[in-house]
Amino acid sequence: MRNLSRQQLSILFYLLLGSTTAYGRSGVQSPKVAQLQHTEHLERRVWYAPPAEINDIEQKVTAIIQKSPRSSFSFYLLSHLALRKFYANPLSPKYLALAMKHAEQSLRLNPKLSYGYAAIFDILKVMKSEEKSRVVLNVARQEMGVATFNSQWRLYLRWLQIHPQEKHQEQQITHLFKITPRVHRQQASELLIYMLSEANTRDSLSTSEKILTYYKKFQAPLLGFAYYTHLLTQKSYLKAEQVLTEIETQTPYINLALNAKVSRLELLILQNKHAQALKYAALLPSERPMGAPEELLQREKLAKIDLFLWKKDKHLALQLAMSMVEENTHNRESILKIIEIFEKSPHSSPWVRDLLHGWTQQNPSQSSLYLIAAEILMQQPHRLYAEAEQYYRQAILLNTSLPGAHSGLGVALIQQDLIAEAIQELKIAVKQNINDSIALYNLACAYALNKDVQNSIYYLAKAFTQQPSLRTHARTDSDLDFVRENHDFQQMVQEHPQTNRTSTY
Repeated sequence: MRNLSRQQLSILFYLLLGSTTAYGRSGVQSPKVAQLQHTEHLERRVWYAPPAEINDIEQKVTAIIQKSPRSSFSFYLLSHLALRKFYANPLSPKYLALAMKHAEQSLRLNPKLSYGYAAIFDILKVMKSEEKSRVVLNVARQEMGVATFNSQWRLYLRWLQIHPQEKHQEQQITHLFKITPRVHRQQASELLIYMLSEANTRDSLSTSEKILTYYKKFQAPLLGFAYYTHLLTQKSYLKAEQVLTEIETQTPYINLALNAKVSRLELLILQNKHAQALKYAALLPSERPMGAPEELLQREKLAKIDLFLWKKDKHLALQLAMSMVEENTHNRESILKIIEIFEKSPHSSPWVRDLLHGWTQQNPSQSSLYLIAAEILMQQPHRLYAEAEQYYRQAILLNTSLPGAHSGLGVALIQQDLIAEAIQELKIAVKQNINDSIALYNLACAYALNKDVQNSIYYLAKAFTQQPSLRTHARTDSDLDFVRENHDFQQMVQEHPQTNRTSTY
C-alpha cells in the first residue's frame, strides 16, 4: 500500500483548522501482541475513567511515549484525554487545540492505522463539522481500501455514526460487534441504542424488543441495562431481576457488576421487599472498586437511606444523607432525602433547632445547607417561619441565584403576613425561572393577599399554564379569597378541572 500523499495530509490538517508543529518524523509503530490486552484496557480507561483520574492516565500515556516516541496509538489517547478536558472546560479552547495537535501527530506517525483518523473525526464532531468528518473517513477509506477500513472497529463505528442505513442495520450492527473487542463494546452498545431510538422502523418490533434481541446475541452489558430500564417501566420485575443476574455473572468489569448489584438493591426496595433488601445490602462489599462512578455510589447510598427509614432509624438515615450533601452541596437528591426524613417522623422543635444550628455552624459557607435548614423548619409541626426566614436569607447572602431560595423566602414571609416583602422575593424567583409554576402561583397568592386583583389573575394564568393541576388547589385556597368572585378567576379554575391536589407550601 502506498503512503498517504502530501495533498491528502494537507486536506486533513486543513480540516483541523490549520496544521500545527509535528512532534517528529513519520514512522510506523504497531502494538506488540503481548501488549494488546494492556493497551485495550488503557484505551477503555481513557474513555470512561472518572474525571479525577484523567491526569494520572495522561502521565501514564506520556511515559509510554517517552519509551516509544513513534506510537501513533499513544498520541490518539492523548488527543481524547485533551477532548475530555475540553468537555469539562468548554470555555478553554486550549484543550481543543491540544487535542488537534495530538491527533495530527497520531496521523503523521502512521497513516496506515485507524488512530489518527479516529482522533480527527472526534474533534470535528465536537466542533459540529459533520461534512468535514465525512471527508476524514472518506480519505481513510481511500487510503486503506474498503475491506481494511471495514475491519477497523474504531473507524467502522464512526462511519455508522454518520452513515446509518436502516435497510442494512442488522448486518451493520452484527459486523460492528463482530470486529469490536469485548473490552470496547460499550461504545458499540451506545451507538446501537442511539441508532435504534432514532430509526423509523417499519416492522412490528419495538426499540426495546430489538435491544433485547441484540442483548441476547452479543451479551453486551450496556444493552442489558437498557433492556432492564424498559422492564422497569413495564413493571416486569421478575424479568428485570433475571437480566441483572445475567449481567452480574457474565460481565468481566467490576463497576458494571457493582451497577447490577446496586440496581438489584433498588429493585427490591421498589417492590417493598425491604427485609430482603436489608439482607442483600449486608452482602455488598464494603470497599468500592477504584474509579467507581460517583453517580453509582450515590445511588447505593440513597437506597441505604431508604432502608434506614424503613427500619425507623432516622439518625443513621440523616447521618448518611448529610454526608452526601457535605460531599456535594448541589446534590438535589440527597437534599430531598433529608427533607423527607424530617417529614416522615414527628420532631421536637428544640432538637431540630439544635441539630440545624450545629450543622450550619460547622459548614458556614455552604449555601445549600442553609436552604435545607430553612425548608426543614418550614415543615415542622409548629411552623418556625421566622427562623426559616433567617436561614433563607443566609443562603441567599451566600448565593443569590440558589434555586428555591427566593421562592422559599417569599412563602416564609407570606406566613408572617409580610406581604410586600414576599412579593419582591417571589418576583425575583420568577425572574430567575419563569417556568417555576409554584413560584408563579405563590406570587399570585401574595398579590391576592395584597388586594391586587389584576396581578393576581395575571400570575395565576401563568401558573396554570405551567401546571394545570394547580387549578384544583386554587378552588379552595384561602389566600385567593379576595379574587374568588372575579369572573376571570372563576373561568380559569373551572377550565380543564383536575382531580389531583397539589400542595404549594
